[in-house]
Amino acid sequence: GTEEDAFYAGDIPNAPELNMGKRIDLDDLMKSKGDEFTGSFGKEEFDEFREKMTDDFYQESDNAIRQGDHQAEIRTSNRVFGGAESDVDDAKRRIAEETGMANPAEVEEVLEEEYEDEGDDNYSIDENGVEWFEDEDGYWWYREEGQTDWQPYDEE
Repeated sequence: GTEEDAFYAGDIPNAPELNMGKRIDLDDLMKSKGDEFTGSFGKEEFDEFREKMTDDFYQESDNAIRQGDHQAEIRTSNRVFGGAESDVDDAKRRIAEETGMANPAEVEEVLEEEYEDEGDDNYSIDENGVEWFEDEDGYWWYREEGQTDWQPYDEE
């Protein structure tokens, strides 16, 4: 097209000249001027935290060895912050109270049912009782009658 022709013919305007001001030497920029805040903010807290975690780790390890369980799983990667489980249970309990249900497990069922009823286009049950669900990315999942887990559907 004409844009390409203009480019090859050299009719494109040059980039504007940038006014960069005076050049700054990086070494000068990195030098301390004496009025900066160079406290150890956070460093002591971090060191304290790391020390406590290390102590906890060794204590769990020592306890496991004392009990003769050298294969004891010392969980540091799957650690849940205290209260996370109880927060979930509290939320379920509140929902149960608000909806008049006694059992928090019923709340989960109702939430699942509500989710399932939302979009009829992406959820159905076939003649064999198999539930089908299309997620927002267009992938299909199925759950056979009596199963709790959804399985991805491969079209092979």
